[in-house]
Amino acid sequence: MQKIDSDQRLRELYDTGQGYIYNDFEGGHQTASSRESNKLHRATCEECDPRRSKHAMTVNTQGQKLFFANMSEAFKWLMTNRAGNWSKCLRCNP
Repeated sequence: MQKIDSDQRLRELYDTGQGYIYNDFEGGHQTASSRESNKLHRATCEECDPRRSKHAMTVNTQGQKLFFANMSEAFKWLMTNRAGNWSKCLRCNP
């Protein structure tokens, strides 16, 4: 797991097209909207391309963006740290 600390890094991960990006809007804090807000994406998902639109993911939004090299690593971290507090992106269906 690696924290994404810049939009440049986010663009690089999107362009490389390998791995998974977790948009951790609410962190470990669980609310009624956590499952909807905290999303796991394929790195190739258009939601992960900060050039796509003003609504695309950026590192300047609330929460952190995390990169996982593979689904196994992502799933293990999510089940340990965000169990019941995340969902998969419906667009890219990781």
